[in-house]
Amino acid sequence: MGKRKSAAKPPPKKRMDKLDTVFSCPFCNHGSSVECRIDMKNLIGEASCRICQENFSTTVNGMPNLCIKLYRLLLISLL
Repeated sequence: MGKRKSAAKPPPKKRMDKLDTVFSCPFCNHGSSVECRIDMKNLIGEASCRICQENFSTTVNGMPNLCIKLYRLLLISLL
């Protein structure tokens, strides 16, 4: 009697690349100065510039790419 064939293991899941959390400031045009922070406990997202001290905050939901959306909302609010 032969040995039973085992089921093939599924291939490993591909990992997504990390998204940016640092962007250029639309107010002072300084590169890599806007930092995004997400407080998931209070559902608040904040983008603040380290150079000109400008900041923007809004409520967030459980989306996976929150920092990019937060930065986009900052740019839209300037218009």
